[in-house]
Amino acid sequence: MDESFLLRHKNELLALNCNEKEREFLEKIRQFFYPVIDKSNFYTVQLGIARKLYQKVILLSLQRFQSPLFRTQSTFKDQIEYLKYVFDNVDESIGIIVTEHSSDRILNCAPIHDYFKNKYKNFVYIPNTEIFPNSSQSILRMVDGVVTVSSTVGLQALL
Repeated sequence: MDESFLLRHKNELLALNCNEKEREFLEKIRQFFYPVIDKSNFYTVQLGIARKLYQKVILLSLQRFQSPLFRTQSTFKDQIEYLKYVFDNVDESIGIIVTEHSSDRILNCAPIHDYFKNKYKNFVYIPNTEIFPNSSQSILRMVDGVVTVSSTVGLQALL
């Protein structure tokens, strides 16, 4: 995982300081979008259940299965290897909500879904995330952290 852009540039990102005007601008963006997201959030109930089962809940947002960005920013051969790595390295007390890219669904394949569901107690998959594109953005505000290689959800989490 040390190959991700965010980890490679962690110190530079942490060294960035926002002035008051920039912080106010970010807050305006947040205040504009939060009510819209909260008003139509289909995931509140499912996330409430996950919060009762786990000490923390994080979001793992997958990308297109053969994404060039993913392949150039990581050493994983594919998204399944990436998923296994994350689950093998995150404590079971932390629920991991997995969302998929709208153009690539690998978890709707029963053997793959069942493998993760049966092997990892902290695997959380919300089926109706398949219905709505960009479901990660609706979930983002309700999680304690985000795991990503090169998804824009990582940038949104930083904001």
